[in-house]
Amino acid sequence: MVGEAIYSASKAAVRSLARSFSLELLPRKIRVNGVAPGPIERPIWSKMELPPEVAEAVLKRAPIGRFSKPEAIAKVVLFAMVSDDSSILAEEILLNGGRSTLLKS
Repeated sequence: MVGEAIYSASKAAVRSLARSFSLELLPRKIRVNGVAPGPIERPIWSKMELPPEVAEAVLKRAPIGRFSKPEAIAKVVLFAMVSDDSSILAEEILLNGGRSTLLKS
């Protein structure tokens, strides 16, 4: 997106690290994945006292129309990275309320 070059580059770096670490750590049976969450329900949002239109714009970035709960993100991470039932490896797990797949960047 325009004006977010540094942010976009850092996200690409995290994806690349997950892939590189996955190859390096696979012989030790360590799985590495990246997690890309969208807006997460945290106390900081209320402390920021955002004008209603700004808060609405943040929520529009997630088609689901609400903030994700930290507990929901944690459950996905626990399964993907800790569970022996998981075979997820070297992936970027998108937990952004549909933003990456339903909206244009």
